[in-house]
Amino acid sequence: MAPAGKFAEMTSLTMASSVLLFCGCISSAASVDVIGIQRSAQKARITVLMHGKPQKGVQLTVRTTDGQPKVSLVTNSHGLVRLPTLPPGDYCVVALAAPPLRRSEICLAISAHNRGRKFSMILVPAPHPPPTVEEMLEAAERTRTPERVSQLAGVVQDTLGAVIAHAQVEITTRGSRDFTHSRKTVTDQAGRFTCPLEPGSYTAIFQAPGFETKILVFDVAPDASKSHVVVKMEVGAVTE
Repeated sequence: MAPAGKFAEMTSLTMASSVLLFCGCISSAASVDVIGIQRSAQKARITVLMHGKPQKGVQLTVRTTDGQPKVSLVTNSHGLVRLPTLPPGDYCVVALAAPPLRRSEICLAISAHNRGRKFSMILVPAPHPPPTVEEMLEAAERTRTPERVSQLAGVVQDTLGAVIAHAQVEITTRGSRDFTHSRKTVTDQAGRFTCPLEPGSYTAIFQAPGFETKILVFDVAPDASKSHVVVKMEVGAVTE
């Protein structure tokens, strides 16, 4: 029989080993999780819901994570679709229903196994797409009071006052959408720009990588007191 002290020491070592093994299992399981992608086998079943109710006739598009379309499906009367057999890999499923436009997305890591899983997608109002340049032009020309300048010249800055070099400036006659005959220029290293124009009514479009598109509505008049404009651009994405 082992002495009491030796027995206690062996018991402690056994418990410590068990704790280490348990912790090791947790670490190992966590290390293989893919954030944002749920694991699935082949032929997964997806139910599309809205306000807790299955939605019939919802269009689902299955794409690879690099955007390549693979298959389109439509939910049945139970709001259900079953994915077909797909090559093992990562996929994103997008559900769209309209009107009004509602959307849901789920990404799956599909294995080669045939044991399917069940998933739910909940439709929520889709965010409004950003306005196009044409929509921005129309809104600006309709609602803004034109600036009156003797010439088109000035500087482009961000909201903190730092100059923006190489910003694209495109000028069109107000109300015209004939971009094939628009005037174009680019800001220099100091953010400055100039473009000689005949007297008239114009709209200028300012674009730069990493900034939101800016619209300037203005009139060129020889007797105008203002000859220099400061265009402020906010950080964001360029509008298409």
